[in-house]
Amino acid sequence: MGRTSSQINPRTSCSQLSLQREEPLIGSAPKVEIWFLLSYRGPMGAKAFEESNIPSSVKDHLSAQLESIPHSRLLLVRPHPQKDDDVTLHIVIGRELDPFYYSFKLKRYEDVLALDVPMILDDNPMHSYRIGHRPFYVVCTNGNRDPCCAKYGRPAYEALKQLASQRVWQGSHVSGHRFAANVVVFPHGIYYGRVAPSDAHALLKAGDRGELRLENYRGRACHDPVVQAAEALLRQRTGRKNLDAFQVLDSAQMEPETWSVRFLGTRNELVHRIVLKSRVSEEQDLVSCRSGKKASVVRYDLLSYGIED
Repeated sequence: MGRTSSQINPRTSCSQLSLQREEPLIGSAPKVEIWFLLSYRGPMGAKAFEESNIPSSVKDHLSAQLESIPHSRLLLVRPHPQKDDDVTLHIVIGRELDPFYYSFKLKRYEDVLALDVPMILDDNPMHSYRIGHRPFYVVCTNGNRDPCCAKYGRPAYEALKQLASQRVWQGSHVSGHRFAANVVVFPHGIYYGRVAPSDAHALLKAGDRGELRLENYRGRACHDPVVQAAEALLRQRTGRKNLDAFQVLDSAQMEPETWSVRFLGTRNELVHRIVLKSRVSEEQDLVSCRSGKKASVVRYDLLSYGIED
């Protein structure tokens, strides 16, 4: 799976430091429930959307939508293949059960202004013909945001594209430079990290089967980090990889840094309970080569697992 610590040059980048410290992937995805994926053919700067040549009126409109919709995020993407004058917008409803996306083909960016986003998010039936469910993949390759994203993201993108070209796109910042290469699978909002070109076949095979690849799994963006970690620990314990194997019932903090998370097994309706504890490192690691920002490493330990009557 991906890179190993023995392959790392001692001249450490943020991703190399993360790997050397054996920073876990689980529980590291940002919480996102609604996604706006806007196609873009121009150069991507460190702040891709803000620095793009997309008309200011469209930027202002979409920024206002992001501010008004909790846990929403916008990515600039490069679908393949696409004509230079095509503009596409995918609005992804990345919920836990039955996630899906709306696809809009537009003549120009200004056509975004005519879309009634609140109505679209309200599952208005007039847009039902635009709904899609087939998984597609966005790989962060924005080296201007962080060099690790280009160094590791581009080879991963090329390997995935060779196998499923029309479903593999390049994207702007998805979060977590130090886990490069980062891949997000839509519409489920599945985050994978440290994806190497050699992982491409297994990653696509798992997606087509409706399964997770646990070796690279960071978490589902629709969940909080603690729930992401609990789900990953549950799957490691049970070996269940099917996306729909479990549904979150509830989570509760039992004491400082300790949580209980319950899941319903969808096949047999058994209730699985994970108790986990978080540990925060005293030392801080580099989280971005470009900014030099540092943060503590968070680890999650499984304290207990059981099935409730």
